[in-house]
Amino acid sequence: MSGKKLVMIADDDVNIRTVLHKYLEAKNYDIVEAEDGDMAIDMIENQKIMPDLIVLDIMMPGKNGFEVCEHLRAHKLYSLIPILMLTALSTPESVIKGLSLGADDYIKKPFNLEEVQIRIDNILKKGSVSETIKKITEEYKAAADSLSREGLPHIDKLTKLPVLPAIFETLRKKYKDGFYIVYIDTGEVLKYEKIFNWKIIDDFIFKLSGHINEFINSKYYNALIGVKKVYAGDFIVFFSLEHIDIFRIIEELKTCLREKIKEEFPFFEEYQEYVYIEGHYFNREENSRFERAIYQNIYELLAKIEENKRKGVDFAYLSAVSGNVEIKKENVVSIDDKSIGYFVKFMFEKVNVNEIFRFYDDDSKVSTVYRTLIEKAADALDRNTDFFIPVNKAALGEEFLFLVREKKLPQNFIFSFDDIDVSREFFHYREFLEMLKYLNYRIAIFNFGTTSSNFDSIMALKPDYIFLHHMITKDIERNYIKQDLIKSLINVQDKLKTEIIGNEMNRDILKEIGVKYFRGGI
Repeated sequence: MSGKKLVMIADDDVNIRTVLHKYLEAKNYDIVEAEDGDMAIDMIENQKIMPDLIVLDIMMPGKNGFEVCEHLRAHKLYSLIPILMLTALSTPESVIKGLSLGADDYIKKPFNLEEVQIRIDNILKKGSVSETIKKITEEYKAAADSLSREGLPHIDKLTKLPVLPAIFETLRKKYKDGFYIVYIDTGEVLKYEKIFNWKIIDDFIFKLSGHINEFINSKYYNALIGVKKVYAGDFIVFFSLEHIDIFRIIEELKTCLREKIKEEFPFFEEYQEYVYIEGHYFNREENSRFERAIYQNIYELLAKIEENKRKGVDFAYLSAVSGNVEIKKENVVSIDDKSIGYFVKFMFEKVNVNEIFRFYDDDSKVSTVYRTLIEKAADALDRNTDFFIPVNKAALGEEFLFLVREKKLPQNFIFSFDDIDVSREFFHYREFLEMLKYLNYRIAIFNFGTTSSNFDSIMALKPDYIFLHHMITKDIERNYIKQDLIKSLINVQDKLKTEIIGNEMNRDILKEIGVKYFRGGI
């Protein structure tokens, strides 16, 4: 082998092995392949192949990825080999299991090759296993002696957080009267991977993890037992019982994280809630099967959070259909700041209703919500001003179609559709949008320029207006690909009779490119 880092790819799918092999080899890695879990273990233990990192699939014949991970972590000599889980099982339960067994990170299928490479690079920054293998036994023994002597948990080298088994040992020895378990869920942002690329999502989770540690260590260090990332943006925190009001901690932490999100990620502000926290007391005496009982408590807290999310959406639904929603208007202006209309936002408790129901799985309820909202807008808004009215895909039901066909909605309503949905389900929208244009309604596409956008599909619809998403205007002064894409839109807008509408981010350079209209403030 050369001096390159050695990566083992353990996956029973030959196509995945081949794709990863070729890509990573081109990125200056040496590669070995294992067709299943048993072969991976044999190559390491019997053939003495010591990879610097293992890309490990979970679902494999013979020993699955969980069993391989557990086997290697139980062996002193191989316990420090970094493991990147590769799986379609991206549920909280499966990820919690993999990480609790000692995996360093996970990535879900289908994956982005560049993301795989960056995650591998980040893990390997802590050093090559092949270069330090002679010292592993001594390091392991020193760490074990330190744990025994000082009662300190082992620290995961990548995340700098204690691993769960080490925390369990501390809990077992020192906290016989019980302790608090707190589950912190900041992973709702993962739903938006089609809007915000994974780099922004990773940055979001990384920064919030830092804020969680900073908050707890600055205020509750004496009570902190340990904190561990368990699933994407989810964390577990253990507290001792001394001088702790757990409900006050939860509320203070929620407030802290919300403020940090608003400060560092202002474009998230109108999206749904991102921070959910639940905690409760764990009675040590009532749980003889200690570790299993802790995991059961973790799952119970996760279930409670999911139930609270559902109740929140249900409450928003009842409020929306009863008309308890605020209509806000965002000015759309020309290059000389003359208003050409308003983009309407339906807001419930400062959150955009469109984002509350983006992932709601009851289309009939969403259809009812939007019929109610559009009728409310028709009653409340001026008939002599143009208004861009957002419409969720689930609203395209019989009730809404009836309102459109019978022309019960004013012609100054410009129906606006989310490009994230339109590009993904083009044929679902095409017939309906063509009918709207036939009835002399104007249409707009908003959120153009995310990772989901399809230029050709949007151009085929010939919308009257296209609103640029902030993702395509962010850092545009340094990104010539983004500039060229917007220039392509400008070049065809006269032919298609389409107006391109930018946002306030990098307004000056957008004006130089040729954008003549901008979405202003509320």
